[in-house]
Amino acid sequence: MNWVHFCLAAAVAALAPWAEAQKPSEFAGRPPYNIFAPRDSVSYVATRVVTLSGGPVRTQQTTITRAGRWQREDTRRDGVTSTEYSDFERGVSVTWVRRIDGDEYLSASQNTPESLAPLTGQRTGETQQWAGEMCEVWSWRQTLPSGLGTPSLTCLTDDGIELWSGYGYSGSATEKFHVTVLQRRNVDPNEVRLPASALDWSRWRAGIDGGDEKHGHEVVLSGEGAEGAGGVEIVIGQRGNWKKTETNYSGRARSVDIYHAQTSLHFSDGEQGRRLDLTRHLGPAQETIGGPPVPYTPTRQATILGRNCIWYDTMPGWADVSGSDCLDPDGVVLARGATGWGGRLTLNVQATRFSASPPSEEALSPPSGILSWVRE
Repeated sequence: MNWVHFCLAAAVAALAPWAEAQKPSEFAGRPPYNIFAPRDSVSYVATRVVTLSGGPVRTQQTTITRAGRWQREDTRRDGVTSTEYSDFERGVSVTWVRRIDGDEYLSASQNTPESLAPLTGQRTGETQQWAGEMCEVWSWRQTLPSGLGTPSLTCLTDDGIELWSGYGYSGSATEKFHVTVLQRRNVDPNEVRLPASALDWSRWRAGIDGGDEKHGHEVVLSGEGAEGAGGVEIVIGQRGNWKKTETNYSGRARSVDIYHAQTSLHFSDGEQGRRLDLTRHLGPAQETIGGPPVPYTPTRQATILGRNCIWYDTMPGWADVSGSDCLDPDGVVLARGATGWGGRLTLNVQATRFSASPPSEEALSPPSGILSWVRE
């Protein structure tokens, strides 16, 4: 599903007869694929035919399983299993993709109410029939800075099950999905919740070559972020083939990156909400956008904490934004800078402390809390 569908499911509950007691604010932090689905629903299992956008018109079959305030969506196609989990009570959305070659990707997000555009909805007066069930069509629109967004449509049963969804104006709507089979039945919550094993960090790094764990370092960089963002502290630690970077923006935002050529973790927490990404890629290392860092010409150099370094462009080929690191002969980052749109300075930090000893294995593990929030 896409963002339009995300913005179709929560506002429904605020206006539909079976949810009149709920307030619109309860739907602001919804998972990005299910913003219009009712917070409380009967338990059911349904089969959807989903129309894929982009390129030639294609369809795929998805199974929806709902129990209380959790929903699970399963899709299997071309050796890839994709499962999406939605926690309607806390507004957490998770996508977990597994390939037959062993590669995996998991992404989780929890948006703050303030980060989502307001929604308005109204009945269209139209009814439809899908899978032998009657439903009523609702029209939803986001209030964007540029004005009202394109209408999104959803067809809901009296007990809040989505049978059809589309976008566009009535009479010329483009379908996103429709239900072909619907069964109302009791569903065990364990069927629809993300399994704990999905977040087991030891499983994500199992079988990965850690390299020479006696080789490494730790460096602390301090300075300023974007205007008004206050001070920034970045701690970079390397142990063998693993590297961890933790960034704190004056207590307002935080990010953690743990990187290996075959497994990586990214976590961020700020005004827009929280996000977690886990990737396991067992094949050859994938190229990054723009390629590896390149030294500036003419060569720019500096001496920081008594160590010499050369400035590298870390975002070669990018337009309107830039990044740069000052690297010593061992690849240690002694300074880092970045600019945003229009050349606006967004980061300027320099090393204030350096240790030639690698951090402990525990120090390179995910800090407490950055995995558990997904299932709390």
